[in-house]
Amino acid sequence: MLNAQLIEQFETVANLPHYAWPGGYALQYVMSDGGTLCAACVHDTSNPVTLDINGDDEGWIIAGVQTLEGSEEFEGEATCDHCNKNMWTD
Repeated sequence: MLNAQLIEQFETVANLPHYAWPGGYALQYVMSDGGTLCAACVHDTSNPVTLDINGDDEGWIIAGVQTLEGSEEFEGEATCDHCNKNMWTD
């Protein structure tokens, strides 16, 4: 799901889900600089995460979201670039 779809569906960062529905798989948020964040860091209000593609917080703009389930590229090794949490096990 890309940023435009996120904005349309959830409107604010606070409304973004932690898990995919259906399935309940953990979500990994992809930022505008290519980094990835776990849902907890996306929702942490001390982080300047935004859906505003015209914002000034380069690197903190959500560009998209993906599930970890079924992705061999990330299997067992997907970590949050902010807190270093292993999104597969934590």
